[in-house]
Amino acid sequence: MYKIFLDQNRIFECDIKIEGANLNESEVRLFLETKNFTLSFFGEINSDGKVKIPINKLKGILKENLSGKIFLEVIAEDTVFKPWEDEYQTDVSKKVEVSFNNKLDEQQTQVKPKISFKLKDEALDLNKHRKEIFKILENNNVNKKRLYKNTKVLNKLIERYCSNNNINDINNKKTIRNDVLKNLL
Repeated sequence: MYKIFLDQNRIFECDIKIEGANLNESEVRLFLETKNFTLSFFGEINSDGKVKIPINKLKGILKENLSGKIFLEVIAEDTVFKPWEDEYQTDVSKKVEVSFNNKLDEQQTQVKPKISFKLKDEALDLNKHRKEIFKILENNNVNKKRLYKNTKVLNKLIERYCSNNNINDINNKKTIRNDVLKNLL
């Protein structure tokens, strides 16, 4: 698979041999086919058969992780040849990823000895847990609508809350998460 970097100018290079035609009078083009359109790039062939085809930055023209067919076309004395074909995928050479480690509550980050217990038949008090979680959100000025849309952050919040409150049963964690999610808006 041929990689096309959207944020870089690049030169496609290869060597070709043409028999029965003059290299100087031949033409070469590179095509990128997508589902909806085809891009073509014109190049040059030197006297040794070295092909160079410039591909300018395609950011804004093609999307990232797009795939399709790439092929080389050579025209030698009114005859069209397709000597090379492959699949391509677009990517960017430079990526920035951001992750946030927000403190939910100053008291939660302090290490204090804790003693806790749980009765096996203890019913899950959803109302209590929901109120405590919403209080944490309010104390930290968290936008509830934004949190509703960002389920990764919500899942981390619920996981941390359950860990700090010794709620280890996965079904109870899911129940609390679903209850908070339902009541966010």
